[in-house]
Amino acid sequence: MCSHFENHRDRAHLSTLFNLTPVSTTDNVDVWPGYDAHFITQAEGTNFLYTGSFGLMPNWAKNQKIQSKTYNARTETVAQKPSFKLAWQQRQHCIIPAQAIYEPKYEAARALPTRIYDRYGAPLLIAGLWNTWRNGEGHAINSFTMLTIGAAAHSLMKQFHHPDDEKRMVVMLNVEQAKQWLGGERFSDYPVMPANNLDYDVEDDSAQLALF
Repeated sequence: MCSHFENHRDRAHLSTLFNLTPVSTTDNVDVWPGYDAHFITQAEGTNFLYTGSFGLMPNWAKNQKIQSKTYNARTETVAQKPSFKLAWQQRQHCIIPAQAIYEPKYEAARALPTRIYDRYGAPLLIAGLWNTWRNGEGHAINSFTMLTIGAAAHSLMKQFHHPDDEKRMVVMLNVEQAKQWLGGERFSDYPVMPANNLDYDVEDDSAQLALF
């Protein structure tokens, strides 16, 4: 699972990769549930870069508090969960471009924030779903969630989270797979980012431990 990531802010690079129309103007770097970040979606064959709030808000949500529970969606149950099933049925696919994600790595019973990134400097292209929610005043707010898969067999991602917890990871795609996802395609088996494409830095910063 992932509740903290770095927003990829290089709009020109994303435009080159996806031939997209940049609408998003957010410059947030660190993103947690409820924070704004970029996401990419497609409409009638055109890719757009929008601003969205991290944590999908279904149409029936009363307020944004639900985002503390909807920032990740398990691929095994996303089609059935009330928070996600409409976005799933309507194929509201999106890609969340991240410069890095953060997960806790336990050492000597301490959860240390760990920054995980593409070792070649490319953005992490995370598969997700999005929705437009309207608050009580009718104001439209875009939001998104990241899809997750099991990580017990992944040599790098299985190192994170509490030793007794189930090992999960976000679905990270290459550019061609991301284009397929944006076009509405589904995967019978979700792609797994090879461990040798990733690297990480453990940040021994006790001030950040509360984030996990």
